[in-house]
Amino acid sequence: MNDPMRAVIYLYIVCASVALSVALPCEAEVRASITPMTSQDGELTNSAPPSASVADEEKRADWPTILGAANVAAIVVSVALIWLQIRKTQEWNRRKATHDFVTRVIFGSVAKIRSVLEQKINPYDEEQDYATMQQNLTEEEVRLLRDLLNYLEIMCLGIKHGILDNTIAYDCACVVLRIYCRWAQPYIDSAQDDIRFPFNWIEMEHRNRRWTKRLEQDRERHFDSVRSPSLKKL
Repeated sequence: MNDPMRAVIYLYIVCASVALSVALPCEAEVRASITPMTSQDGELTNSAPPSASVADEEKRADWPTILGAANVAAIVVSVALIWLQIRKTQEWNRRKATHDFVTRVIFGSVAKIRSVLEQKINPYDEEQDYATMQQNLTEEEVRLLRDLLNYLEIMCLGIKHGILDNTIAYDCACVVLRIYCRWAQPYIDSAQDDIRFPFNWIEMEHRNRRWTKRLEQDRERHFDSVRSPSLKKL
């Protein structure tokens, strides 16, 4: 049993105990306040004076109200705890899905494609891209490049729709996304010029812009953290 559900059960027990502890003394007071009275025939009756009966009715009405309020409070808190547990479960599932995707695709399928392509190309070389290397690529290598871009697009779509965790994906795939977005940009532009596929890899390009901006901010924070006070003065 997880902690939130255990807390819900404990909460119900506490609320029920409080309600009973309030209700039972009130009921006892009401019973005690009704004194036996003798009728004209000498028979005992449980009638109370009119003034006492009003007070008794008010006391009787108190404990159900308290019990209802306690139940409402318990329900509200229970719903909040269950909602928090659902959010926690969703967050864990998203992180687990991201870890599985990164392990199976980025460090698996994509890594194998890169090992083939990078025997002929160098995506880290700023002066090289698809346009400059197109004549040297075979149809099979172009197909592998397209598969690699498709894998990255699937990852970015998963992030967009909340299936994959953005931070984990950024930590694991930022570099490969950036270098291949830059290197394959002429190929991407050519594919998007086709009226049938105007949105090819568009989410990948969008994610690349966001991650590039985040990377620059992370680098700036890193440089600020390692600079000495003397260098800051310079």
